[in-house]
Amino acid sequence: MRETATQPRSLLLKLDVDESNIDRLETMSCEEIFAERELAYQDSYRAIPALDELCDRYGDRENRRIYTMSRDVEGRWLDLHQRDTGVSKPID
Repeated sequence: MRETATQPRSLLLKLDVDESNIDRLETMSCEEIFAERELAYQDSYRAIPALDELCDRYGDRENRRIYTMSRDVEGRWLDLHQRDTGVSKPID
């Protein structure tokens, strides 16, 4: 995890559509919707430490558990960070 902590990662922007937002979304252009979601994602990630800092705080070098994906390890660290600080996990 530490080897790739400073490398850019790809994120998928997720858009939940329901009764509470459908009317507003229908009046917006695709570009406006995308820009709004991108800003929301950036804001949510800005509130948490960088991956290498999460690793320093919550990584366990003695851990022998098997995780299918590195995202699972990151999720564990984010859970611990939320528990310790009250800062919500970023949008996923």
